[in-house]
Amino acid sequence: MIRLVKEQDYDELYKLSNELLRNHENQGENTWITLENFRGLVEEKFVQFYILSTKVHETNFKSTDSDNEFEQGPSKQQRIEGVEKVVGYVAFLDDYDFHFGGLGILVDQFFVSKECRGRGHGEYLLNEVYKQALTRGAKYIKLFFQQREDRNAIYNRLGYINRSDNPPFLRIYEIYGPNNIKKHLGLDTFDAFRMAQKESKHPRMHILQYKEDGFDYVIKNLKLITHKENCPFPNPDLVIVAKYPAEMHPHSEQSVENYFKRYFGSKWVDINEDPRVIWRGISESSGEHDLTVQLCGFVERPSICCWLGHKLDFSNFVGDLSLITKDLIVRRIHYWSSEWGPILGVDFEITGDENEEPTAENNALIRTLNSLGVNNDDSWKCAILDEKEIRANFEKEA
Repeated sequence: MIRLVKEQDYDELYKLSNELLRNHENQGENTWITLENFRGLVEEKFVQFYILSTKVHETNFKSTDSDNEFEQGPSKQQRIEGVEKVVGYVAFLDDYDFHFGGLGILVDQFFVSKECRGRGHGEYLLNEVYKQALTRGAKYIKLFFQQREDRNAIYNRLGYINRSDNPPFLRIYEIYGPNNIKKHLGLDTFDAFRMAQKESKHPRMHILQYKEDGFDYVIKNLKLITHKENCPFPNPDLVIVAKYPAEMHPHSEQSVENYFKRYFGSKWVDINEDPRVIWRGISESSGEHDLTVQLCGFVERPSICCWLGHKLDFSNFVGDLSLITKDLIVRRIHYWSSEWGPILGVDFEITGDENEEPTAENNALIRTLNSLGVNNDDSWKCAILDEKEIRANFEKEA
């Protein structure tokens, strides 16, 4: 039976998550997240869990009744109804990626116990994801898997395309766990969370300004999923970063808006403008209007790793990526700490080329990450199922 997770499943689900971890190389024996925090993560409902369960039956042999307490009657078989056992699950959440159409679904974990494999249970579990994707209007389903021939074969058969070995040649650069955040970024993420004041959700459009080394920086956040205004969870942002000499204009919110209108047109401050249009225009507009202006953009997405906890994902980088520095990354973690902290991991989804090299546009960002000791683990691949294949797979299993 496949159903949504219930409270009585949490312990078994946690054990299966650890078992899945041990099926991967160089991931350790146990998850970083504790059982208690895992329970909280499931109850939070940012990630949806569907479980595969089966009834475990027992057969006992019991003697028949006899009038003589010392005389044992002939034994008879008695079938005892067993308990429900969790033998598989799928965990998924919302995703957003301009490369694949915008709104999508990310499958964080997918597992079926060894004794239950080869019976189609995995496809039935994934069918629940397809159903949710169609209901939500998702353009794709994304998952990451550790390279292995059998996994490649399974996902190929189901219609997924390996987007690490095919355009846009997606690679993951990961800072995993609070210790590594401290090591690579010099940031205590728990301190950042404690220091952050609890605020209401970030507004649909937010502008942050600061000065550094004789330059003005403006960071503009634009919400990407606007139909979820009453959603209790934070939504992904399109982030625009501009850098220019401080003397170009006085430092005020009104002057920033006027500046964007002057150089980039009204669409840069119009919250009703299609974010995809803005994103596509950033690469073309960067440095086009004034050589003193540097501009970049990227998608910033609160996410979860079920082995870890809350994390922050960066993707869809365009423009002058030399603007993405250690200081900027730390500022972005601070920005999200009040609403999504403590942030325990940071991922960078970066495109490359067919020779496994960064694109000319991404070179500066990769140099920055490498200088911080953050490297790509090329054993992890990204698989994408597009909208057409989602519908075809769902109809096949329905």
